[in-house]
Amino acid sequence: MSNRTGNVLAALLLLVGMGLRLWEFTTLPPGLHPDEINDIRITETARQGAILIYYDLGGEGREGLYDILLSVVTTATGGGLLGYRMLSFWLGILTLAAVYALVKRLYGPLAGLTAMAVLTVGMVPILLSRTVSRESAVPLLLTAILLSLTYAFRLWERHPRRTASTAPFTLLGILLGIGFYIHPIHFIVVLVTMLFIAYMVVIRQAVRRRTLGYIGFAIVIMSVIAMPYVISSIRLPQLAGAGRLFDGFAVIRPSPLEAIASGLGGFFLIGDQSPLLNIPKRPLIDLVSGLFLIIGVLVALRYWRQPRFSLPVVAALILTPIATLPASSPNFHSMAVLLPLVALFVGVGVGTVYASLRGRASRAMMLLGLAALLGFNLVWTGRDLFVRWRGLPAVAEAYETRLAQ
Repeated sequence: MSNRTGNVLAALLLLVGMGLRLWEFTTLPPGLHPDEINDIRITETARQGAILIYYDLGGEGREGLYDILLSVVTTATGGGLLGYRMLSFWLGILTLAAVYALVKRLYGPLAGLTAMAVLTVGMVPILLSRTVSRESAVPLLLTAILLSLTYAFRLWERHPRRTASTAPFTLLGILLGIGFYIHPIHFIVVLVTMLFIAYMVVIRQAVRRRTLGYIGFAIVIMSVIAMPYVISSIRLPQLAGAGRLFDGFAVIRPSPLEAIASGLGGFFLIGDQSPLLNIPKRPLIDLVSGLFLIIGVLVALRYWRQPRFSLPVVAALILTPIATLPASSPNFHSMAVLLPLVALFVGVGVGTVYASLRGRASRAMMLLGLAALLGFNLVWTGRDLFVRWRGLPAVAEAYETRLAQ
């Protein structure tokens, strides 16, 4: 598949994703759940001029960058469900584009389209784009950091001939800095980034002296941006994100391994039982996509010495236990950070199987099968989201539908 064809199909997928996210935008979900109301309260507080590192919600801190951005957006769009949900909508659309750019650059157009399609028609990504939730920014943040690392180290080239440039390292430093003000999971994202940089410098030894300078420059930018956050964490440790990162972990289960296994099963077996982002027990992806996911993970582990595969492997090994350890695992709110990686590995699996086929007929049959799989997921998600999910009494209760009416 050529890059031009891939770009055209990606534009069509983007339109499909926009349609799924905007259809009945102000009536589905049918109200606001308590966490959304808290974010709206913080937004209105920020609009009145109270710009804080943390906002105190009855003794629990919450990072405020998402809500501050929401106050800016709603100043232009107005309030109401349309205005309050618009920021999450655009974050979701940008995530689709960023995932396509990342996976296409690393593994080719077909893998990029597949990864984009997984998020385009997935029920959880669609609902994240329809709710007032800082979790809607987490997939974009991780994808943007992985994309910055890709361009900083030119990971799509086995032996990069060109030296690194300032721009991707500058962007990397900015993203690593501002991420602290969005969500506590960013502590683990920074750890992933630093481990991968250490892998490139120490094990691969594939960086030049000039690149080491750029790495230091990115760390300085991150440190400068994150300094107010660090100072506030020292002054107000009870509100700090580091302390909240491990809240609600599986302390009541016989073993953390049980929580992780349950979370992994949520990908394509039995999903989140909460109605907030899911029909209870609906898996994150279908079984066929789950098979491609497993193939993609095995391929990445097989070629982990190549930086373009080691990057998602490091990210998955560090982020998956953290995202799947909550006592209510699988918890799709906690697993939002894994959405780009799930899409990436599915794309790697599809690209690997397609490359292994010989002959135009077999490849054409696979492309037709992928189109049928996309159609199945489109119908499956459309029926579950716009018919079954909206009619659940648990959804009406969770989103305070009577109060909204």
